[in-house]
Amino acid sequence: MDCDNTIDRNNILEECLNTNGLVSERRFKKAFPQVYVELQSIKFPNNFTFKQKLYHYLHNDDNMKLGVCPICGRRCNFTGKFKKGYHTYCSCKCKSNAPVIQEKSRQTKLERYGDCNYNNRESAKKTNMERYGVTAPTQNKEICDKIKHTKLEKYGDENYNNAQKQKLTMSQKTDAERMVIRKHYSEGYHKKSEDERKIIKNKIMSSKHNRMICDNEHLLGYDTCGNWICKCTHEECNKCSNKKYTINPKNYYARKKLGIEICTVINPINANVSWCENEVVDFIKEIYDGKIIQSCRTELDGKELDIFMPDKNIAIEFNGVYWHSDLYKDKNYHFDKTMSCMKKGIQLLHIWEDDWYTKQDIIKDIIKCKLHKQHHKINARDCEVREIDTKIAKEFCETYHIHGYANSIIKLGLYKHDDLVMVATFGYGRKISGGEKKENIWELYRMCSLFDVNVRGGISKLLNYFITLCNPSEIITFADMSISNGNVYEKIGFEKLYIVPPTYYWCIGNKRYPRYRFQKSNLIECKENPNLTEDEVMRTRGYFKCWDSGKIKYIWQQKQ
Repeated sequence: MDCDNTIDRNNILEECLNTNGLVSERRFKKAFPQVYVELQSIKFPNNFTFKQKLYHYLHNDDNMKLGVCPICGRRCNFTGKFKKGYHTYCSCKCKSNAPVIQEKSRQTKLERYGDCNYNNRESAKKTNMERYGVTAPTQNKEICDKIKHTKLEKYGDENYNNAQKQKLTMSQKTDAERMVIRKHYSEGYHKKSEDERKIIKNKIMSSKHNRMICDNEHLLGYDTCGNWICKCTHEECNKCSNKKYTINPKNYYARKKLGIEICTVINPINANVSWCENEVVDFIKEIYDGKIIQSCRTELDGKELDIFMPDKNIAIEFNGVYWHSDLYKDKNYHFDKTMSCMKKGIQLLHIWEDDWYTKQDIIKDIIKCKLHKQHHKINARDCEVREIDTKIAKEFCETYHIHGYANSIIKLGLYKHDDLVMVATFGYGRKISGGEKKENIWELYRMCSLFDVNVRGGISKLLNYFITLCNPSEIITFADMSISNGNVYEKIGFEKLYIVPPTYYWCIGNKRYPRYRFQKSNLIECKENPNLTEDEVMRTRGYFKCWDSGKIKYIWQQKQ
């Protein structure tokens, strides 16, 4: 290998170590396509992950000498973290037999106890004598009686021995499993070759597979890669004739935990259009008869809109939390796309993955409202405004507002007879919103109504009641550009001030959390080390950022 190639590898290695997420196969392939092709041409063991291959390649270890146990010569486990690479030893046994570890242990004993061969048995006997009056706890009659009483309560036999449980467990296993367990813990197993150990492991895996099939009614078998072959439970579905689908066990349990469709025929893995996006389209088709275009690239000069309804000039983007985070999208990605649509006269709605899972009713009602498909209409003149308590306001906002409830001072409810149909909450200008507490300057925090109900004139009536009640000189509010273009505020007398740049959420997994929860003053690590930043602490914890679409700030001013 020539010198220039080595320099290139060192530069790439440094960049991979300093750039979070660059060692993922997808991002690395995009960043270094030529190096990726060369990496694929090198022969690695079949069980190597992409990170392992990249680790050996960038460390100029084409002979794969890194990661070998210095005691027994077997390959150590890869940590899964690119910076750390391999474990130093393949097992605890090898680690304890390592001369370096043994010497370190002797030095520690010498420093602490003055004897490099110190054994703490004498110290243990002394402690037992002080506590129990005997050299071993089981010599104490009270302890023995307590042990017998516990065994009698748990197992119905005061002389119960755990060996009985071991025998029972072993009797439930197959011959192949019992053989492997004995072999695994015998000295001879570790001396066997890699191929011999692989044969033994395959036997136990085959036996486990048979047991899994018996325990899971939907599991029919396994393919050659170890993926599950499952029975499709959708009898009415006609997408697959044999009613079977294949899925990786990890994907199966992940989908089951998130409550999303498991079948990979109906909801393909790594499909260009996600299952949730198809769910949104199916819902729109239920309420709207107009034209619906998926993956539209004609309106934004080649940029894709997930869902576009040309007759209404409304588009929808479905944002997966992980794939739309700052690991893959620029902080202005959602904002720029929203502004591009706004210039074309298109209102772009952003639906976030976690909102679709947890607040689907609210999102469906927002879509209905934008398409003017709400079935029930109420006139504000038939309603009355009442001041409501925190409990009622909080319950209503948590149910019907996409951002939930915000602590407020004035809480107003619009009632038709005794039925609450709309709520508005007000308070002083918040610091997080760029405001401050000033006399007669208020902020409209929340405004929401019942699902599938259009309260005509409701916003104006609640606003006029508040103006009469508090006599404010100014009222400010914000339109979330991910779901609103702010026209509703302009209709009731607000004026547009400016557009607020995007702000971020902290995310982990597929869930977003408001950034104010993780301010530097709230982080334990920052209290212990004031030099650490919020970003450094959260990245260390495994969080990443998702940026929103920005907001529009509006103001209402009292006429002089």
